[in-house]
Amino acid sequence: MDNHFISAISMTSREVAELTGKRHADVLRDIDRLLESLNADLRLGFKSSTYTDSTGKSNRQFILDRDSTYCLVAGYDANARMRIIKRWQELEAAVVTPTAPTINDPILAALVHGLVEIDRLKQQQVLITRKTEQLESRMEHVELQHRNGVPKGYLSRSQAHGLYGVGLSEKVFHLALQRLEVPTTPYIHHAEDGNEVATYGYLESDIAAAVQVFLDDAIQATRYMCESPLLEGKRFRYNKSTVTRPNPPQQ
Repeated sequence: MDNHFISAISMTSREVAELTGKRHADVLRDIDRLLESLNADLRLGFKSSTYTDSTGKSNRQFILDRDSTYCLVAGYDANARMRIIKRWQELEAAVVTPTAPTINDPILAALVHGLVEIDRLKQQQVLITRKTEQLESRMEHVELQHRNGVPKGYLSRSQAHGLYGVGLSEKVFHLALQRLEVPTTPYIHHAEDGNEVATYGYLESDIAAAVQVFLDDAIQATRYMCESPLLEGKRFRYNKSTVTRPNPPQQ
């Protein structure tokens, strides 16, 4: 169970059931269906948890933040939604203006006030942290889409050849990286036409070094042809003296 989540303002699925007049089992069913339809970065406000009933049995429940609660009850009737809204207003008002006991001793009163203020700041920090996690998750999702699905730290086959395969044909370039066992990762390429294609990308930090090893071992057999022991003596079109190699990426 996420204690940081619980210390922030939250509402359990049991409270939702009580306020809306629904059976808790039905609320759990509604949450399960909702989670199936939400993207991963939008599920962060739903935390799976348990509670112990009067018989000592452990049962399922969810702990929800405000936005997730509103999303859940969006399809409920107007009275149920209004009860949820008013309850959230009460919870937020309690955090903004916490009720402190009347204490005559000024030193003790100052200490209590300080503890209340610390607790309020901790709750704000938890909320900020959770929002930051949500934003970071969404940013990663957007970045992945912008990169057409290529995972961070990797380059697609065409990107790798364009940046590090200067002067080499695509066939020779990819064959050399395969023989030198440059790490790869599978991913789904998101094409502009909407199609998705299973392919793989190269670990960018290893590409330049591998290409350099390949070319250093190659022998300039003729003015325009090299011979590679790595390719079992196969010749390929390349002139070492006329091609400027790109620098490897900075670590």
